[in-house]
Amino acid sequence: SFDPLERASKLFDWTVRNIQLDADDDYRARWPWQTVLYGQGTAEQRAWVFAQLCRQQKMDVVILQVPDDPGQTKFWLPALLHEGQLYLFDTRLGLPLPGSDDTGVATLAELAANAERLSQLSVNQLSYSVSADQIRQATAAVVASPFALSQRAKLLETEFTGDDRLVLSVDADALAKQVGALANVGDVTLWNEAYRAILEQLRRPKSKRIAEATEFEPFAWRPLLYKARVLHFQGTDEVRKDPSRGNLTEEINSHREASRLYTSPRVRPPKKLLDELPSDDKRTVYSAAKSRATYWLGLLSYEEGRYKIAADWLLRRTLAAQPDGPWTSGARYNLARTYEQLGRTDEAIALYEADESPQRLGNLLRARRLSRSE
Repeated sequence: SFDPLERASKLFDWTVRNIQLDADDDYRARWPWQTVLYGQGTAEQRAWVFAQLCRQQKMDVVILQVPDDPGQTKFWLPALLHEGQLYLFDTRLGLPLPGSDDTGVATLAELAANAERLSQLSVNQLSYSVSADQIRQATAAVVASPFALSQRAKLLETEFTGDDRLVLSVDADALAKQVGALANVGDVTLWNEAYRAILEQLRRPKSKRIAEATEFEPFAWRPLLYKARVLHFQGTDEVRKDPSRGNLTEEINSHREASRLYTSPRVRPPKKLLDELPSDDKRTVYSAAKSRATYWLGLLSYEEGRYKIAADWLLRRTLAAQPDGPWTSGARYNLARTYEQLGRTDEAIALYEADESPQRLGNLLRARRLSRSE
């Protein structure tokens, strides 16, 4: 789409589907590439990924914060700057905040002027976590790592053009000036998430460093899983000429190649082979690689529009195989999204309403919206 709001909405939806939401108290310092690689993160880490994806599309996303304890602020949500408005995307709900007719994306100005609309974001005994008074005192923060603010990032950025184009730098002063001129926005600062991650990693005790290395082991021991993950995100689908073979054409489809690697016996060995492994450590790592690949095959099938296949990977091979496994909440959510695409609305609603994950309120709101549209 040429419409920035529509593009941002699609990038936000991709972020929510592909990054399973962790509870705030499960925070572990991660950079966006790690959040995307592992496929899970907190609401703030989702927001960081979303902001970085939008930046590559030349769209500016800032983080809105609201008052918390006296003299303190807390993360609220990421907001797209577009045509003098801040459009609100809630990474904790997994939904954009709805506009006046319960569709579209609300702006900060709309919400500040019509605070009663916050009541629409409550379901049963669950209420929205931010009050009208807090929204009226919202402040903004620019997403920028130390590298993105450096001169070398700006210089390096000029070396990447065409298909290799990368946005590496941020003019934080210019963006802060734009956002600070908007109504309903207080101070504009730098978002501290990147600096928090640096500090956390520098101070990380040995036990946590070992835990982090262990988390990466499925990719290190099963490098085809890492390669599949990269191809999953690449999404290339084109025909190329190979000069070394007389300009013979070759079709490049990275999603197809990712699927092939995800299903490889070297990534997803049969249960019998896993049971016969002599080492418990090896069995644990190989099983983790298999469960990741299985779940991600469901997500990749959804991206490709193969919804019946996606449902099989998510329901029979992920949820049925590991009812309380590491991907339970993400698989249930994505299965419900798949049922929506298949027109199985009642089953989608049932999954959303039964959810107990950190995204529960957002899933209940989605279920209510589906019920009203039937």
